[in-house]
Amino acid sequence: MKKIINKKSLKGALAVMLCAVMAFSVCACDFDSDTEPTKTDAQIQFDKYCDDLFSEELEDDALTAHFDISNPSDYGLKYDEEDYTLGHVSDEETKESFDELKEAKTDLEEFDRSGLTSSQKQTYDTLESYFEIQLSYEGTTELQSIFAPQSGIVANLFTTLSEFTFYEKDDTDLYLAVLKDTKRYMDECIEFTRKQAEDGYFMAEDIAQQSIDECEKHIKNDKSVLVDEFESRIKSLGLSDSEKKTVVETNKKYFEEYYIPALKSANSALESLKKSGKNEEGLCGYGKIGKKYYSAIVKDKTSSSMTPEELKSYLTNSFTKVGMSMSNVSQDDLSKFQDYKPDFKDADEVLEFLIENIEDDFPTPVTTSYTADYMSDSAKSDNVGAYYVQGRIDDTSVNIIKINPDFANKGMTQMYTTLAHEGYPGHLYQFTASNANKDIPNVRKILSFIGATEGWAQYASKCTLDYLDTSEGIKKLIYANDILGYILYSMVDIGVNYNGWDYEKVKEYMSTALGSADSESVTAATKEAYDLARSNPGYFLPYTVGYLKMIDMRETAESELGSSFDAKEYHTFIMNLGITSIDVYEKALDMWLESKK
Repeated sequence: MKKIINKKSLKGALAVMLCAVMAFSVCACDFDSDTEPTKTDAQIQFDKYCDDLFSEELEDDALTAHFDISNPSDYGLKYDEEDYTLGHVSDEETKESFDELKEAKTDLEEFDRSGLTSSQKQTYDTLESYFEIQLSYEGTTELQSIFAPQSGIVANLFTTLSEFTFYEKDDTDLYLAVLKDTKRYMDECIEFTRKQAEDGYFMAEDIAQQSIDECEKHIKNDKSVLVDEFESRIKSLGLSDSEKKTVVETNKKYFEEYYIPALKSANSALESLKKSGKNEEGLCGYGKIGKKYYSAIVKDKTSSSMTPEELKSYLTNSFTKVGMSMSNVSQDDLSKFQDYKPDFKDADEVLEFLIENIEDDFPTPVTTSYTADYMSDSAKSDNVGAYYVQGRIDDTSVNIIKINPDFANKGMTQMYTTLAHEGYPGHLYQFTASNANKDIPNVRKILSFIGATEGWAQYASKCTLDYLDTSEGIKKLIYANDILGYILYSMVDIGVNYNGWDYEKVKEYMSTALGSADSESVTAATKEAYDLARSNPGYFLPYTVGYLKMIDMRETAESELGSSFDAKEYHTFIMNLGITSIDVYEKALDMWLESKK
């Protein structure tokens, strides 16, 4: 589920601070009959506006372009050696990013939306929603924790390098330049973090220790992937023996002289700052700016205009609704649930089964080309069961799913739902559909609406429960076991970061919700939820809210259409709409349902 992006304005000003984040994408919707052979001047200008946004996003950023497109020159993009960097971390760069977002938003608003084609209106609404979400962060970026465990620069830097795909000889130049740049970039991250600590915004001591432990893990383990496996990663480039030797030796040299020193510098800085944190609780412990920052996180992570108050109410109602839906599950199903295991032997068998079975309910996949492999020790995380490495906009043939081997050992039920989420009909299916859809402008394909994309993948995974050879009761229990946990952790996230819950309040809430006061499971869940809320605010919100909203949309469609509802037709509508915010999805659904009457 990781796609590498870098520092430019459309990615949001917070992306200035991190060289890699999670992201996912899909396709565009037509409610009218745009059959005119030519476009108006305004419509042509709008297409140019979108093309210019895309080019501006990538023009000085060779690394992002490498992950997004196969041949930059096809898009009028050319790069100099100075463009082969990880970007910069500074207050000036952040301000510039917000200024560029505001300028792009102002330029968008100059278009008369009513004069655009229906598909252009969807793009207009998508961009408008994206700008509003990202601009909500303005004035709060000094609270961002660059070295947050699991989601911070250390983990993402490794992902950037380990998931870098070598398509042609010149890619080795870019890779080595980026590897060499790691020490400079890390120094900028450290400088920002030291200033953050001086201003009173450094992470709590126990969270800092988690980040220190993460640094040490990467110092110990990264050589196996970034050095030992490097030669095999470039074997398809057709390098001569002398060229290969030079590249391999340079990689090893840069790893030892820049990458490892970068990690050691981060480790040392975190050790020196470990006790400087002034807030042991959630973001609201920073006062108004903390609540403002968390409100922006809620919008961003849910891909919506939701406030924390609205979110809390929505989740409370959803928890009750899901719980009530379990009331008719039989005792027989309850007793069999824990022992249920689908009959698959490995990941490939699961994915082939899914590819074969989804076409009754979903449009035909754009591609069935994929590689499923296990994560290295450096990439493993307790909270990540697997991830999909997003392919390029103009090449749907390269699709990589990485599976946490520790997670895989927990059982085939989790493996099945996880691979449906990452593969078919989840992220891989979704992104390749988007990238192959020529009606969606490229600028939309590089934006992140993580709440909507994780929501789709979660929802799509739930749909595939229908293909399992087991009772409806056990299918309900698999779903409930999944979503209720997400809701609980998301409620704790809001409580800790917006309402000021401490550990004891979290334990009280978890004990009540789980119906047990002092069990080991409650204590373990309390600690995990509390620590995650403090170290990675909003971590579970995309999976929770996007999931529930996608289910709500499906239920609305079924209710409105009754016996005429067709799952494949509905999913075609969602795919054709493309990746956008939850608010735009819901608005589009209302229009689609109205058109069906």
